[in-house]
Amino acid sequence: MHAASVQTEGAAKPETVASRFPGYPGPVLALDLATKTGVAIWHADGRVSISTQAFRDLKGGHPGDRWHRFATWLTRTDEREGGFAGVFYEATDFLVSNKDGDGNSIGPSIQNVRIKFGFEAHLLRWCRVMRGIPVESFAPSTCRKAFVGSGRAKKLDVIAECRRRGYEPPDDNAADALAVLAAGLSKYALDIPQGPGVF
Repeated sequence: MHAASVQTEGAAKPETVASRFPGYPGPVLALDLATKTGVAIWHADGRVSISTQAFRDLKGGHPGDRWHRFATWLTRTDEREGGFAGVFYEATDFLVSNKDGDGNSIGPSIQNVRIKFGFEAHLLRWCRVMRGIPVESFAPSTCRKAFVGSGRAKKLDVIAECRRRGYEPPDDNAADALAVLAAGLSKYALDIPQGPGVF
């Protein structure tokens, strides 16, 4: 797993989540749900890290293995962090037909849509049944507007904004997760801290 952390040796200690975000008195998880899920964590001590986790179907495996690995990862990450106070995630509120009148691909495949909604369903169940914590969803355009300043921003724009803020995302999924975190925090008039690449 690749990760970019906000804290560097000798840097000023960031404020804790509880001091800046009383509504969520603990670490916050932000997710861009997909087979390669982007992950951003605002840790309890104020650090922010970003990474990517892959949850692919395994050849010859059970069709439920993907969801089992996702739920197991959620629980283990939650335990490692001392218990998440809440979760933000990117949710697509509408579907676009994946074929135009000529049969050309113009949107997500049905399989990818099913996978996306599968992740969402398992995340919501985990938040409600396993942890009893709040969960909030944000449309992609909301995330990009909060992070980049435009809801029409492209993936390359989101990656560029990550780097401008001092983060080096391993891929566009991790960059999108940081945008999800930015959207969640902006709802409470907060912003993510600058990353270690900003001096």
